[in-house]
Amino acid sequence: MKLFCFLLFIMCLSFSNMYAQSYSDYNRRGDLAMEEKDYRIARSHYSQGLSNCDYYSIKKLTEIWETQPEQQHGMRNTIVRCRECLIRLSEKDKDANAMSLLIDYFNKGIGGEKDSIKAEQWRKEAASIIGPPLVAESKNTPNRIDTPEPITITNTNTIPSLSFFDKYNLFPAYTYSPTMPVGVTIGGFSKFGIMFSFKSSAGKSQKSQYDCNNKTILNINTNDYAYSFSQEEKWHSTMITAQVLFPVIIRKMFISAGGGYGKRGLYHKADLFALKTGEKTGSAWCYNIQESYKGMTVEAGILYKYKHLLIMGGINSVSFKDLDGYIGIGYSF
Repeated sequence: MKLFCFLLFIMCLSFSNMYAQSYSDYNRRGDLAMEEKDYRIARSHYSQGLSNCDYYSIKKLTEIWETQPEQQHGMRNTIVRCRECLIRLSEKDKDANAMSLLIDYFNKGIGGEKDSIKAEQWRKEAASIIGPPLVAESKNTPNRIDTPEPITITNTNTIPSLSFFDKYNLFPAYTYSPTMPVGVTIGGFSKFGIMFSFKSSAGKSQKSQYDCNNKTILNINTNDYAYSFSQEEKWHSTMITAQVLFPVIIRKMFISAGGGYGKRGLYHKADLFALKTGEKTGSAWCYNIQESYKGMTVEAGILYKYKHLLIMGGINSVSFKDLDGYIGIGYSF
C-alpha cells in the first residue's frame, strides 16, 4: 500500500510538471500578444520556454516562423534553439509530438539544413511509438491492403482558459491638475476598459468663519468690525469619476469618457479692523457661496500604453461652469 501511494504521488507530480510546462504564464502572455498580432512581443514571451524546451512554446515559435516571414530575420538563433530542443525531446523523452514537428524541420530545412533521410528515420520512430498503421479491408477487394495515411500527431494538451489577470491589464496611476494636484486612478483594460478616479486639492479644506459673496460678508457683526477683502483666496476641489475606455489601438491607445460628482469651493480672506480705532485686529476666511458650486461632472481624455508605462490626460467640468485639465502617469501590470 505504501509503495502504491508513493508511485501515485510521483505520477501526480510528473503530470503537474507537464501541465505547468504545457501552458505556463509566458505562454499565456504570448497567446495574448498573438491575438493582438504583436509577433515581436509574442516571440519574446514564447522564447522563455526554450530554457526548459517547452513544446508548446516551440510550436508557437514555429508557427510565427512559418506564417510571418518578416519575423524570420530576428528569429534565426531562436529557431535553431527550437530545433535543438526538438532533437532533445525526441531522443531523450521519446516525445511523439516533438518527433512529428522535428520531421517538418528536417523536411523544410527549418533551423538548419534539409535532411530527408533523418526525417524518414524520425517518421519511422514516431510510427513505432504510436503503433503500426491501420490495415483496412476493402469490401470489393478483400486481399488489398490500403495505403496508410501519413502520420499526423496532434497536441492533446488541453489549454486552460485565461485567468482574469491574463485577460486584463490592471493599472494604478497618479494624476495632476492645477486645482487638484492629488489624484489617484485605478482601472483595467483589454479590448475595452474602465477606470475610476479620485482627485482633490492638496491639504485639508479651508475652515471659514463666515459666508460671503463677491462683495459682502453676509453674517459678520458690522457693529464690532469693519473689514476689507484681501487679494488672498483659495480653491478647494474634490472630484470622483468613472470613465469607459474605448480602443483606438487595441491594448495601446484608448479614448475615455465618463462622469461623476465634483465640488469646488472658493474661499476669500478678509482683514478685520476695530471700528473705534481703525486698527487691524486680525483676519478671517469666508466661504464664497456665489462662486462655489457642486454637482454632476463630465470628463474625457486619452490613455496611451508603452510597454508597462501609461500616460494619460484629459479635461473635466463641474456642472458645466468651468473647464479643468489633468495629466497622469501610471504602471500597467
